Amino acid sequence: MLKTFEEASGQKIDHQKSSVFFSRNVSNPCKQEICEVLRFEEADEGSHYLGLPNFIGRKKSAMSGYLKEKVRDSVQNWDGKMLSKGEMCGDMEKMMCKFWWRSSTKKDRSIHWMSWERMCQPKSVGGLGFRH
Repeated sequence: MLKTFEEASGQKIDHQKSSVFFSRNVSNPCKQEICEVLRFEEADEGSHYLGLPNFIGRKKSAMSGYLKEKVRDSVQNWDGKMLSKGEMCGDMEKMMCKFWWRSSTKKDRSIHWMSWERMCQPKSVGGLGFRH
C-alpha cells in the first residue's frame, strides 16, 4: 500500500523519520512483525504527531491542557508585556499565517497564494475552511 502511494504521488516515505504507534491491544509479536514489514520503528511514549504528544489519544481535555500549557509558556516569554485578548489572538493568527504561507525553509521567504481572509472562508465558496 505504501509503495503504491509512493508511485502514485511521487513522494517518498522516509523510513528513518517514520514510526508507528500501536494500541495497547496489539501483541508484542504482532508489533514486531508490522515494524519489520514497514521498516518503521515503534513510536515511543515521548513521540509527537502533528506537534502533539501521542499519549493524548482521544481525550480532548488532555489535549486542551497540553495546548494551554504551550500557550502559557509562550506568553510567559513575552518579557512582561501586557497584551489584550485581541492582541494575543492577532499574534496567534499571524503565526498561523506565516506557517501556511511559508514556501521554503529559508527565513523571510514566503509566497502569499491566498489572503488569510479567503483562507478562512468556507470551502463551498472557494476558501480553505480555516477558522479565525
